[in-house]
Amino acid sequence: MYKKTNIISVPIEYAIDSGCYFRCQTGDIPPIDFKIRFILLEPLDLSQIINPSEISRAYNLKEGFFMLLKAEITSFYKEVIDTRRITDDLLIVDQDGFQFKVSHDSHMCGYSNKEFSERIGLDAFYGGEIRPKIKCAGTLPFFLPKEDGAKYGFAVYNGSIQEL
Repeated sequence: MYKKTNIISVPIEYAIDSGCYFRCQTGDIPPIDFKIRFILLEPLDLSQIINPSEISRAYNLKEGFFMLLKAEITSFYKEVIDTRRITDDLLIVDQDGFQFKVSHDSHMCGYSNKEFSERIGLDAFYGGEIRPKIKCAGTLPFFLPKEDGAKYGFAVYNGSIQEL
């Protein structure tokens, strides 16, 4: 789920406050070009989820919490692609360089919490498709450790990110 490396990231606070778009490229072969704009980063209120105790045991809710990143993604790949071709390469990086991937928990994002997932936009990037040149807006869940004063950045695993 995370590892420490030297990776270039964009401070999320700046990305949200500026409203800028960022041009990104995945490390896939062939690479996928896309642009992304960050709208909001907020903690998940678990009381909104039906049976939060059923969230995967992989997530120790005493040690960590879910942060929701609302974003808009536009793919420049020439074909329709599964959303995970992009979202699997998206990272939140903390001030110490630890990397955290999108956390697609099937209970939180799936059918058992369908109304919740649709209302906050988790469904847009969970098991869906992204069409070329058409903006897809939704929410990406990240599971992060509970740390006071943590600062976060955004990066693309083995890829690139550049402000437009």
